[in-house]
Amino acid sequence: MSVISITVLGGSKSGAVVKAVRCLTKASIAEVTWALETEAPVFEREIFDNETEETFALVRGLLDQSENLNLSLAIKEDGVEISPQILRNIMSSSDEIGLEVRRLDEFGHS
Repeated sequence: MSVISITVLGGSKSGAVVKAVRCLTKASIAEVTWALETEAPVFEREIFDNETEETFALVRGLLDQSENLNLSLAIKEDGVEISPQILRNIMSSSDEIGLEVRRLDEFGHS
């Protein structure tokens, strides 16, 4: 299990930030605003679940929007702080493993 939490630092609650986070997470305006004001996680979830592709897309979207909006993030994996690049590397490695498994399945390997 690998629980990832992403927190936007600095208490930014500009309209652009609220809109970007809300669009990706589908949380209510009140939930997003509260998380931004209190520096609570805007995302906290097991990333290797039954919806890995959707979860990775959401996380990548949050990382991309944080870069576009020049936001500072605190990212933790199971409570240990990691950088955005390490999180991207984790997801990229998982993607590569998934592709290899699918490729082997195509050839009839288990």
